[in-house]
Amino acid sequence: IKMLGGRNITVNNFQVRNWNRDSAYTAIYIEPTATNVMLTDLHIDAAYNGITGRGLNTTATSSDVTIKDSKFSNCTVAVDLSCDNVGGSAYILNNVFIQGCTFYNNTENIVIKRCSEVKISDNIIVGKTVGDKWAIILNTTQNVSVFKNLIEKTDKGVYLINSIGALVQRNDFVNLAESTVGIDAGGNTNMEWMNNAYPRIT
Repeated sequence: IKMLGGRNITVNNFQVRNWNRDSAYTAIYIEPTATNVMLTDLHIDAAYNGITGRGLNTTATSSDVTIKDSKFSNCTVAVDLSCDNVGGSAYILNNVFIQGCTFYNNTENIVIKRCSEVKISDNIIVGKTVGDKWAIILNTTQNVSVFKNLIEKTDKGVYLINSIGALVQRNDFVNLAESTVGIDAGGNTNMEWMNNAYPRIT
């Protein structure tokens, strides 16, 4: 599915399997200018890219994107909202919600780049250990909340770089392969990391 702009778009009870021939294969693609997108009750299995939101060389932005109550399994990248902005807006996707989803056995789970006002909450991320991979990556973001997620058996937890006002709170990090729950890679002004739990982390 390609969303090349438009408003008030809903995709519900949608399944994709074995869509993984190469990196160009994406189950759902969100182009800038798409607004008020609701993606619920999806099951995406063995896709190269599950959901991709991109903005390249653009001043356009997308807003109000919700991914909710969905399952992503055996994907190379489950949710990849990695937006470049060469000559364009600082934050391409605004008001993004990823809530109540299950991520299982993906190489990468949630990648967020050049997005603002993002809430990642109440998700279950159970990974596979492939070496030096993060459950969640935040790169050049503003006001992102990572709240009440279960992150288990991934290589590492949450990676942050140039993410202003990020909040990582009340998450459970369980049995991570490399025992690294988070990295502050710099530029994370006003970041808060608080009240997280680390059962079976050494």
